[in-house]
Amino acid sequence: MKTNKHQTLLLAKNYETIRARDIVTHFDYSSGTARSYLSYLARHGLLERTVTGYVLTEKGKERLEYFE
Repeated sequence: MKTNKHQTLLLAKNYETIRARDIVTHFDYSSGTARSYLSYLARHGLLERTVTGYVLTEKGKERLEYFE
């Protein structure tokens, strides 16, 4: 079973840009938890915040490739 982190990175890869509402929809998180989780992944360099949402970084792509 893949972790929520891995599933979130896959979601970012498939959607190209994700927002908190995508996390709420897919994982049934509260909106506050979803925003906090995206921010957490951004602080670790796996996602980058843009005007339209969060996008997968090179580090995030490398992490996905490593575990595939």
